[in-house]
Amino acid sequence: MDDGWNALFSNVKYAKHFTSPICFDHVIFTPLGYETALFKGLNSGIPCKGCPPKDLKQEDISKTSRLREFGEFFKASFGISNAKPYNVIKVLFIRREDYLAHPRHGGKPEVRLQNEQQIFNEMEKWAQIQSKRYTKQGEKMGVEIINGTLAHMKMKEQIQAVHDASIIFGVHGAGLTHAVFAQPGTIILELLGPRFMRPHYSHISQWMGLEYHSITMQNTVADSTKVIEKLSIIADKLLVY
Repeated sequence: MDDGWNALFSNVKYAKHFTSPICFDHVIFTPLGYETALFKGLNSGIPCKGCPPKDLKQEDISKTSRLREFGEFFKASFGISNAKPYNVIKVLFIRREDYLAHPRHGGKPEVRLQNEQQIFNEMEKWAQIQSKRYTKQGEKMGVEIINGTLAHMKMKEQIQAVHDASIIFGVHGAGLTHAVFAQPGTIILELLGPRFMRPHYSHISQWMGLEYHSITMQNTVADSTKVIEKLSIIADKLLVY
């Protein structure tokens, strides 16, 4: 996140670099992960849908543009402008990889999608086939699978990949939070495992005004046939826009 902080703020200093006691006028502490106030009690649902700022009306609590405005502010800090490729459907596969994110994992790498590489390979085969038959307004439409290894990308590269995506796909995890950088019309597809049936990204999609879909896995292995079928339905829908 270092490049992200530097893009957003003119001066960033880390607490670990302080050499003497510091007194702050204002300090905000935020808990990590699932303990944040934003995600407490979300199972009850919040009847608020994302929209452009111009559609907001005073005292209308059924609409919000806050998340979208945050994403636009972040993108502007990196000089990323709103323009989507017309002749290609970009499917961003946010790769999670097995990693030790929190001490709660007891020293063992956490696996949420065991057959991640197989799914990626099947998606690439699907993209090659679909690129030969998709057209929009008489023009050939390509389908491209983007290998979203966000952990190995600089912040600007991550945001650009999400910004350019027509479809964002991935297993439940922090990477899907990047949906706040998506453009209007982007569609989110989430893989949900039995241990992580949480509504985080359906709500974020709702607050962004994005269409959301999910596939529920019985374990940590995704059914590639179901993934491809769902992607085909979503891609067909994009062609009518």
